[in-house]
Amino acid sequence: ALSALTVAEGSRMIIVQLNCDSETDAQAAVQTLREEHGVTHLDVVVANAAMATNFGPASTMPLEHLQAHMMVNMYAPVLLFQATRLMLQQSKQQAKFVLIGAPISTITNMH
Repeated sequence: ALSALTVAEGSRMIIVQLNCDSETDAQAAVQTLREEHGVTHLDVVVANAAMATNFGPASTMPLEHLQAHMMVNMYAPVLLFQATRLMLQQSKQQAKFVLIGAPISTITNMH
């Protein structure tokens, strides 16, 4: 589990769950970090979520499936970046926003 990972001296790892198909969870997570954990800056944010539930071509994919894919795979990472940007800018070092995705989660692979 993530909580078992070693962190650098003077650092801590806080795991915050957020729902990638929510337009408001990223902002709520940042608020939780500030209010419940006293976090004033972020050094690293890892956006690790992807989904692929319909493997058909984009030309025949139902709109609601395409919208769900786009929310999780495209909009959610942008919303997370927007929510964490100011706290990343407050880092005393070179802050990093790490985006992890899968090729299947992009429209490029919907032949």
